[in-house]
Amino acid sequence: MVSGTIIATGAIIALASRVAAHACPWHPSMWGFNITDTNRPQEPLMNLPFDQWWFHGHLDHPPHPEDVMQLPVGGEVDLEISCDKDATSYWTTGPGGDRRDRNNPNYPCPGQPTTEFHTNGINDLGGCALGVAYESDVSKIKPEDFTIFSVNHTCVWYLHTSFSIPEQMPKCPDGKCTCAWFWIHKADSGSEQMYMNGFQCNMEGAVSTTPLPPAQVARRCGDDPDLGHPANPANCTHGPKQPLYWYQKERNNMFEGTYTPPLYNDLYNFRDGAQNDIFQAGNSSAQPSGTTTSGTPTPVPVKTVLGSAVSSSSSSTTSSSSPPPSSPPAPPPYSPPAPPPSSPPAGGSSTSQTSSTSTSHSSPHPPPPSTPTHKEHKPEHTPEHTPKPDPKHGQPEHKPKPDPKHGQPEHEPKPKTCKHRPKAKSSSGESKNHGKRENTSAPRHIGDSPARRVWGHRRRNVDRRDS
Repeated sequence: MVSGTIIATGAIIALASRVAAHACPWHPSMWGFNITDTNRPQEPLMNLPFDQWWFHGHLDHPPHPEDVMQLPVGGEVDLEISCDKDATSYWTTGPGGDRRDRNNPNYPCPGQPTTEFHTNGINDLGGCALGVAYESDVSKIKPEDFTIFSVNHTCVWYLHTSFSIPEQMPKCPDGKCTCAWFWIHKADSGSEQMYMNGFQCNMEGAVSTTPLPPAQVARRCGDDPDLGHPANPANCTHGPKQPLYWYQKERNNMFEGTYTPPLYNDLYNFRDGAQNDIFQAGNSSAQPSGTTTSGTPTPVPVKTVLGSAVSSSSSSTTSSSSPPPSSPPAPPPYSPPAPPPSSPPAGGSSTSQTSSTSTSHSSPHPPPPSTPTHKEHKPEHTPEHTPKPDPKHGQPEHKPKPDPKHGQPEHEPKPKTCKHRPKAKSSSGESKNHGKRENTSAPRHIGDSPARRVWGHRRRNVDRRDS
C-alpha cells in the first residue's frame, strides 16, 4: 500500500514537472510537434550551440509535408499558445489527456500561476512575433533570412493569440514558406532565455511577387523606464527586421545583458500588429532629417510616409559632406601672434580685405605653388613684429618683404644712425676714413672704380705742384 502510494505520488510529480513552466504555440505544421520527452517544444533555449537552439534542435523531427499553416494576407491567424499541448485543441495527440480549463478557457496554462509563463501580470509582457523565410528547404535557411512580419504585444497571456498578416506579403514559392514563432520574456519573472519554434506556412491569397528587402538587426530605441532611459528614435531600425537571437553560445545578433533582454515591442521598434514597414528597404542607424553623427551624414529611415524626409536628407548630405577631390582642402584656421602696441591690429581688417580682394577664389585655398607651404601655415622664422597679411589670401607671407629704403625686412629693427661729428679732412683734401665710404656731398659716379679714383687723386696732386 505504501509502495503504491509512493509510485502514484512520483507519477503526479513527474507529470506536474512536465506540465509546469514555459510556453509555445501548438500546430501540426511545426517541427517537433509530437516530441513528449526531453527537449519538448515549450522548453526554453539558453546558452546553447547553434544546432541545438536553431529550430529548437528539431530539424530531425519535421512535420508532414502536407501540414502547412495558412496565413491569410490582410487578415489574422489564431495560434494556441500554451504551457502544454494537453491544454489545447490538439490534446488528443498529447501524453496526458484533456487538461483544458472549462472555467477559464482562454488561460494558457491551466492550474499554473502566471509566473510559469514568465510574467507578473498583463503589464509585464515582452511580446512575441512571427517571422518568415521565403524558402521551403529548411537546410538552406540562415538566421538572417527570417523577417518579422507580425507582432503581438500581449504575448504570452491568452491561449488564443491573434497575429495580423500584412496585405502585401509576397507569394510563397510553390505554395510553401518556412515560418517561426519567437518569444523573449521580461526579466522580472524568469531567467535569461529565448524561444523559437519553426513551422511550414503559406501566404494564403497573396498576389505580390516582389521579394522582401533584406532584414536588418533591430536596435534598442524606445522608452525604457526600467533602466531610466528616454526614447531615442534616432537609433531605431526601420523597415524589415530580423528576429532577436539572444543569449546563446553561437550566432547571436543581440548582446544585451542578463537583466536587459531584447523584446518584441516598442523598445525595439516592433509595433503591435502587422509589420507594414517591411516592404521597403530600411535603415539600422537612422536619424531625423538634417542631422549627422561624427561628421558623417546618416540617411533618414526610408518609409512610404517619409518621402519628404528623404529629400531633406539629401540636402543635408550635400551641405555637410567634404569637398570633392578636385577642390583643394581648406587650410586650418591661422591665429597670428599678438601685434606690438605700435602696430595696428590684424583682425577684422585683414578678413574684410580678404573677402573684398579675393575675387578669383570662392573659398580659402593654400598659398600658390611658388610660395612654400608649411603644415601650420606659419613663417619659418620668428619675427619680433607681426608680419603683414597677404592681401590675397589673408595669411602672412612666408618671406618678409624688403624695405625699399634699406633692403631689410620691415619687421626687423632698423640700424641705428650714428650722429657723431663728421671726420676732419686732411690737408690734401681727402677724408681720413681709411678706405671707408666717403661722406661727401658730391654724388658718386656710377661705374667709378678704385683705379680711376686713385688716378684722379694723383692728377690733382700733380696739378697742385705745377701751380
